Amino acid sequence: MKISSRTIGILLILTLVVSSFGTLSALNRLEGFSNLFTFTGKWGIADGANATYAAVNLTIEGNLVVNFTDDSANFGSGYVKGGYSACTIATDGTNTSGCAGFSVPNGLLLENQGSVHAKINITNSNYTNSLLGGTASGYAWMWDDPEDDAATCIGGNFTGNKSAWSNITAVINEANYPSNNILCELFNFTDASDLINISIKFHIDITALARTVSDTWLVEAKEVS
Repeated sequence: MKISSRTIGILLILTLVVSSFGTLSALNRLEGFSNLFTFTGKWGIADGANATYAAVNLTIEGNLVVNFTDDSANFGSGYVKGGYSACTIATDGTNTSGCAGFSVPNGLLLENQGSVHAKINITNSNYTNSLLGGTASGYAWMWDDPEDDAATCIGGNFTGNKSAWSNITAVINEANYPSNNILCELFNFTDASDLINISIKFHIDITALARTVSDTWLVEAKEVS
């Protein structure tokens, strides 16, 4: 059978129409199928139904570190010179003319090396009225702020002790000092205000007998929030 050019053209148009409808139908089926799967991180979802979230956490803890960075005061050995009634020597540089042989050490330096303020309690362990012997010997201490500001120690309880000598006539403990031996209610941790110097003084009477004496100082620190 002979097919005319017009008939061929009509068939071609019908074929294109059928092909277009087939493509649209396939696309619709694919869209419906894709809705069965969602992908984390898929971009451009208008309704936000496919959003995903993450979290970042960090906890900073306080660090309580209070140490004696100068933890000894060794006066060495010596004696009271003849013709003198006594020798007075101290970590603040005092060294009277009656002293012979003794060295002048630094005081006990307490430093807050942590990242929190601290409450400081202080105790010594080995004092008796006969520590040095003799009729007029003495043992004293004081504390001061070597950084010379008003922020290092706030609320100290040893009234009269800061930058002033106090005689030690008994072991420093709760029984002999008030307020649980509190040296400093708030010991600052910032670098500009974190040092306390404890000075020690001995007054050695000419009547003191030859001996070696020692005392131990203990500091307890509690975090102040």
